[in-house]
Amino acid sequence: EMIPAGACEKEHFHQETDQFFYCLEGQLTIQHNNQKSFLDAGEGLFMQAGKSHKVINSSVSPVRFLVISCPDAHKDRIDLV
Repeated sequence: EMIPAGACEKEHFHQETDQFFYCLEGQLTIQHNNQKSFLDAGEGLFMQAGKSHKVINSSVSPVRFLVISCPDAHKDRIDLV
């Protein structure tokens, strides 16, 4: 996936889906559990099902990353307001 500079997604969680985020290029910020994790290229973060999170790009360049979901996350996403 790619997230443009300054962009972010809505905070959400997955009821049954675990996810692993792996940064390929740039610095990926993941807000979760009232904290922020900063992933540089070559670093990853596991997100357990049920944990709210959102992906943020606070930099001035696009960020490229992988998201590995098990099981499929497309029908398991619940957005938070």
